[in-house]
Amino acid sequence: MTVELADNTRTVQATGSSSYTISLPKKWADEHGIDAGMELSFYPAHGGELVIKPDRDSSENSSEAERPRVDITELPPTDVRQVVTALYATGSEAFVLVSGNGLGSEQRRAASNAASGKTGLEVSRESETELSLRMVIDTAAVSLERTVLQLQYATLSIQRDVVGALVDGHLDDIDQIDRWHDDASRRFEVLDGQFRRALGDIRELDRLGQSRRATFDRYTTARELLPVGEGFQRVADLLYDRSDIEGVAWADEFDDCARRARSLTEEAVDAVLTAERPPYDTVRAARTLSDDVAELHRRADEETDNSYVWTLALVGLERSATSASEIAERAVQASLR
Repeated sequence: MTVELADNTRTVQATGSSSYTISLPKKWADEHGIDAGMELSFYPAHGGELVIKPDRDSSENSSEAERPRVDITELPPTDVRQVVTALYATGSEAFVLVSGNGLGSEQRRAASNAASGKTGLEVSRESETELSLRMVIDTAAVSLERTVLQLQYATLSIQRDVVGALVDGHLDDIDQIDRWHDDASRRFEVLDGQFRRALGDIRELDRLGQSRRATFDRYTTARELLPVGEGFQRVADLLYDRSDIEGVAWADEFDDCARRARSLTEEAVDAVLTAERPPYDTVRAARTLSDDVAELHRRADEETDNSYVWTLALVGLERSATSASEIAERAVQASLR
């Protein structure tokens, strides 16, 4: 048996009853800092891959040295917050902010405030010239599936409560929207960080217990869910401090389309997570819903007396229907691999 490495092939040889050997191209080994006698870590990945990684993380000192270090000496507090947000978004588990002239109190406060707004990020150590931040979430205890389902629940709750306020006048439910929106944002931040770390570290992928494709399916599903909540959050912003909502003739039809969107989204997400069989019926139903919402929007636009809040709600409903369709199509692809 031979193994291809780019333009090279290597022959697998038996060295006993329990192992095989394969030679590594010297040029490739040199480029990756691999020398004779060095210990290598092997990670059997999903899909039959075997990933080789030099064992450079055995000491605390080497791990510390590999943390991203960003010089913020000349940065104002607003830029410091952006640096923390950017490093968090890239999936960095730990990073260090440094200043040769000493960190100012406003810089420290900006970094700490930015960290407090990010799920699982905290200041771990600080000195006169350095501020270390790290993630404290135990990845092994986090489930991608559970995070996606929690995000789905939060975004669909926003949609349900806003639609209820518009159609039935249940304005008291609007008070919960900010809480649902914050929860959805935190869930997505966690999943986004996991996804980005998995892109650069096979060990993270192994801890998640998913293949690269399955991890990507869950990430793209989350990306489709998030705008659903954000669209109806904008509608909710217009409903605060209002005592009533002007009615429209097509309110019941709007409510029915919203219910269908929630149901189809749940079906599509479940199909992505299980990948048991292609959900063709869900795809067709979601496309039909998108057409129905587009037609409702067209008819509503012919009425000149519609308020802006209802127009914005129709835009949100269109996004909800589109998301259900996109997630269902993703589920079809996942089940056919």
